[in-house]
Amino acid sequence: LKRTPKRFQLKPSKRLELDASRTSSKDYIVMVKNLPENMTKTDIKLLFGCPNIPHRNVLHLLDQSSNRTDQAFVIFNCREDFEYAINLSGCHVGSGAIEVLSITRPIMNKMLFKSQR
Repeated sequence: LKRTPKRFQLKPSKRLELDASRTSSKDYIVMVKNLPENMTKTDIKLLFGCPNIPHRNVLHLLDQSSNRTDQAFVIFNCREDFEYAINLSGCHVGSGAIEVLSITRPIMNKMLFKSQR
């Protein structure tokens, strides 16, 4: 017996197709200046009212000796937390007022890379 291939129409996959616009979440990144140099990642998360942010989303800018500087980056996943952080610019933390600025990921990465040299 010779089998003949069955002709059937392909159905579209029931799985959702993943495209870049759906899978890439929007990052909201701030750079914080004038922080006390002894401020920990936990302290920074509490300052911004987001204790549940992963530690990996709080990045200290280090000096040439790998010591913390007065600057850090915080990556938020939601716009509301980001806006709250921006509004904290000018608040006094320790002995000085902090400055909170919006920053892009490429600029943040460039600054972090330079600090590691």
